[in-house]
Amino acid sequence: MINEHLSDDLSYHIQRGFSLIEILIALMITTVALMALGVFSVAMMDSSGLSRERLTAVHLAEQVIESWQIDVNDFRPILSSACVLSVGTSATSPASQTCTPGANLSFTVAMTTTQAQAPLPTNPNNANGLGTFKDWPGAFTIRNMTNTTQATPLPYVKAVTVSWAHKGGPTHSVFLTSLTRAQ
Repeated sequence: MINEHLSDDLSYHIQRGFSLIEILIALMITTVALMALGVFSVAMMDSSGLSRERLTAVHLAEQVIESWQIDVNDFRPILSSACVLSVGTSATSPASQTCTPGANLSFTVAMTTTQAQAPLPTNPNNANGLGTFKDWPGAFTIRNMTNTTQATPLPYVKAVTVSWAHKGGPTHSVFLTSLTRAQ
């Protein structure tokens, strides 16, 4: 009988389930973890949006450089308001254009041409691998890329800068260059 009484007292004091405080603590920990996961998800979506905008800007800059390079007259391409390229009508204008490829995104495309200022080899016979395009078919040296109307034998650099503001924040830019024959 004493053993039965002791076993009844022990079973009475054994916990069954969770207390209210334990449940509240578990819910608080879960809430903090879910909030951190939500903040991380929002940051990742913003980062992927910026990456997508940067990729669009790089593609646009590449298209501008390619269109500019293949133009026989060396005219700068013209961008429509939807960022569609068309053949240019002048080598000097437009130097800067704005287009909108999608909602809430506007690119400013600036095109410049400057004479190459890098240390280029002065004697094609002594040109090293940096000054000679030996890997290309019909290899030529940089100094041989001249125009008969130009007194200096230096090539030109065509540069395209595409700038945009991500969600009204700071301005981001993509800068592409292309070495080309003298004008």
